[in-house]
This record gives sequence, C-alpha cells and structure tokens, in this order.
Amino acid sequence: METQDGRPTVAAAIAGRLARYGTRFVFGYPGGETLDLLEAMRREGIEFVLTRHEATASFAALATGELTGRAGVCLATLGPGATNLVSGVAAALLERAPMLAVTAQLPRSRRESTTHQRLDLNALYAPITKGSFRIDPGDALRTLEKGLRLAVSGRPGPVHLEMPSDVPRAECADQIGLDWFGGSEPDKAAPVAPLELLRDAAGRIAAARRPAMLLGIGARAAGQPAVTAFAEAAELPVVVAPKAKGLLSENHPLFGGVIEMLGKQAVVDWLREADLLVYVGFDPVELDMLWEFRTPGVLLDTVPDTDAYYRTDIEVTGDTGANLRALARDPRMDTGARGQGDGRARAAALRDEISRRLEGSANPGLLAPREAIEAVRAAASSPRALAATDVGAHKMAAGQFWRTAWPGCFLMSNGQSSMGYGLPAAMAAKLLDRERQVVALIGDGGLGMYLGELETLARLGLGIPVVVFVDRQLSLIVLGQERRGYPRYGVDFGSPDYRSLAASLGGHGCVAGSAAQLHSEVAAGFGRDTFTLIAVPVDERLYRF
Repeated sequence: METQDGRPTVAAAIAGRLARYGTRFVFGYPGGETLDLLEAMRREGIEFVLTRHEATASFAALATGELTGRAGVCLATLGPGATNLVSGVAAALLERAPMLAVTAQLPRSRRESTTHQRLDLNALYAPITKGSFRIDPGDALRTLEKGLRLAVSGRPGPVHLEMPSDVPRAECADQIGLDWFGGSEPDKAAPVAPLELLRDAAGRIAAARRPAMLLGIGARAAGQPAVTAFAEAAELPVVVAPKAKGLLSENHPLFGGVIEMLGKQAVVDWLREADLLVYVGFDPVELDMLWEFRTPGVLLDTVPDTDAYYRTDIEVTGDTGANLRALARDPRMDTGARGQGDGRARAAALRDEISRRLEGSANPGLLAPREAIEAVRAAASSPRALAATDVGAHKMAAGQFWRTAWPGCFLMSNGQSSMGYGLPAAMAAKLLDRERQVVALIGDGGLGMYLGELETLARLGLGIPVVVFVDRQLSLIVLGQERRGYPRYGVDFGSPDYRSLAASLGGHGCVAGSAAQLHSEVAAGFGRDTFTLIAVPVDERLYRF
C-alpha cells in the first residue's frame, strides 16, 4: 500500500514492522476505521482472527504474550470497540503479559467538532497500560517501536496505540524506521547482583533450619534449569504461585504445592513453620490474601520490592537466572544446618497434607472437582499438554491438581482474575501450535459470558476439548455468602442442552457423568478438527475444603 508518489502508507509501514517483529496473529473485531490497517496486515501475511467480542481478542492477545514473551496484538475500532477491549488490556497489566492494543479514533480533522463515538481513549487506557500513545504519520514507526519495547521491559505489560482513522492512508514520514528498527528486540537482561550481596544471601539461606522457597511469575525469565539448580543446591522445599507452575517440575521431590488454590490453609500452616522465606520472582499480584508472616525473607527478582507486601531482609535484583546460577555454585550454600534430605521431606509432608485435607467423595451422579481435573490431565498423553482455565471455583482445583513438569503448560488469569479468559487463552495456545494438546477448563458461569466464541473455535478448526464444570451457580460467590452468613441470593442460573448447543455452533457435545467417560471424551476431543464441549456435573460441596 503506497501513496500516489509511491511512498509507503502508515498502515503498510506498521504492518511490515509487525511482520518483522514476528506477529503471526492479530485478534480483533474490525470497524470501518480499521480497514486500511486490516488490508495492510493481509498483504504482509499476518492472520487476522475475527472474534465474536473485543474482550475475547484482548484475552487471546494476552495469552499470546504470555506464551511467546513478545507482545500479543489485538485490534478494535473506536467507541464501543475500544471500550470492549478494556477488560483484557487491564488483565494484561496485572497478568504481567506483553501486549499491543491498537484502537481506531476519530480523524484528526474532526476530533474537536464531532461528538458521536468521541471518547478520550488515551485517558481511558492510561491507567491500565504501561503507556498510551497516539500514532501520527510523522513518527508512526518510532511510536510503534517504543510500544513494542515498553511492553517487554521490566515487568511486561500492555501498551495502547490510538490511530485516528485518517492516519493509516497517510504517508509514513519516518521511513528511516523501515530499515533502522529491523526485527531486533532490546536486551532485557538486567545486571548480575554484586558479589557481596550474593554472598550475604547464600549465607542467610545456608544458616536457616526450616527455609522455604516461594516461586512466582517474575521467575519466568530465569527459566526452569536455573530455578531447579538453585532449589537443589539450597535443598529448598518449594511452593509456587499458579502462574509459575512448571518452573519447578511438579514431579520434583522438592515441589510442595500451589498457594491460593484448593488446600490453601494447608500451605499457609506449613509456611508458618518456616524460619526463612526465599522469594524468587514472587509477585504479590497473584495473592488475594493478607501476608501476615513476619518471617525473615530473601528476595531474588528483576525488579526491587516496591510493593512492600512481604518482609525482605536481603534483596537481590538483576538478572534472576544469572543470580540463581551464581548462588547454586556458591560454596557457602552448605545445607549442613538442616541435614540431607530435609527439604524433600518437608515438601512431601506438604503434598500429603494437601491431599489429606482435600479427600472427599462426590454425591452419586456427580464428580469431585479434583477427580475431574485429574481425569482430564490423565487423558492428555503429552507431557507438554496445556490447560487454560477460566476463573471460578473450578480454577482452585485446576491450579492445585493440573500437574505439569514444564513451564508454559498452564494458563490462568490470576492477577486480575478475569472470567472469560480461559476460552480465548486456549484458542491462542492452539493457534500458536496446532499440534499441541490444549484443553480449556471452564465454569458454567464463565462459559455463559462467551458462548459465541465456540463458533470461533469451530471456524478456525481448533480441536480443543472444552470441559465445563456444571453446578448452575456462581460457586465462589455462594461460598462468600455462606462465610458472611447471608442467604443465597443472585447466584443461580439455568443450564443449556450442551449437546445441542455444541452442534448448533459447529462442534461436538456430550455430558460426562464419570471420570472414565470424561477421560475418554477428552482423549477423543484432541483428535477432532473442531471443539468438543464436555459438560461435567460437579459436586460443589467439595469446593469448600
């Protein structure tokens, strides 16, 4: 796409830069104001994924950022398109996911005189992004590059770009950017901590008699090998936040459990016994609890502890992977104060206690949430199978009992905790790798918000088993009412015919009344070229443990 004098338009320049950046998919819902950009993306080979709602597009872009480490991209028009996009953009900020959210805007010549669909989008997006910028022909590529780099720097997050509708067809004036920016990314590695600080941390960890490690989302950049080597060298039993699942294999003898999920009280009681807490990328954005431990703490992260949520006596900031490796090699990391195998024994004790507290049989005709999650996991033959869970009571079971040996195999909205995340996240994961086994775990309340996206899965030919936990109520809200002594009110709803619903939207539907049947249907669903909607009646009583 060129202007009359043969120079590239802003739309062509931006689409070309996104293609060189590695953008394969842009999720969104078009409007007349976005058609030039849409056409430019088509010419660059970027696949536009039409979703049935803009929020779905932003959630899918969020998951793309989580899985690739590069900004996922979503697109919406002005007015209601831009406001519908907000939920997923805000979630990306709190899920620490790099994202580029592009919205249209009124043309520059009519910005002050038009009132129809006129909203100050930069002001709307500023509080929920790392930056909100307007695209102008004079510096379009520089602004885009600024957004891409900002999205992945420090704690990753979303950036919003507002594009007036007359800008895409204008000449791109900063053409130096076409070659200047290329396809490179900024060096995100922070420096290694000073040697003296590392020595202090090693000495404090070695001297502790009952230390425990808390592993969080901020450790993703460090990688599993560095995390594992450090935990083994220090003989540290490990508790993970849900978004850090797999950074230490959940088959590892030092793995204890997941905090803030089913069995939470067992984890909290266990942590109270520690005399040192070692926080590795442990971001309190995932915590929905008051952190009342006065236990001394050592922090290893890429960013300082500006949240001041938990006690830190020593803060080791910088390249977390390099710092973990340096500590693992430090001869001061002598665990003699504890004894060989102490960390493994304490991790095993926590696993056993979580399991003991969550024992319970479902009523006839219903499945226990734990039983359902374990049946789904057993049906996934690949060790790198991915589960994307929505928000609701079922996520508490999924976070604890979807076991994975690898990072990037479990997606959950746990910073903003957004209902409606699970299905778009599964969609994005499957699009990124169509050979991968991907399953969506959805509550019947959450599914009701985004039923139309089942058609999107069918249209895209995505063989995703969608497991729906059916209890015809908002179980987390019911639990809250019970704790406060309130009567049950405003939490119940009806249930569709899942078989007919799936068929009408181009998929396969069934009801699984047993763990064996659920296992069979999930396994079959992986082999289809459309979604499989599996309704699982669950015993909501067992969410109370």
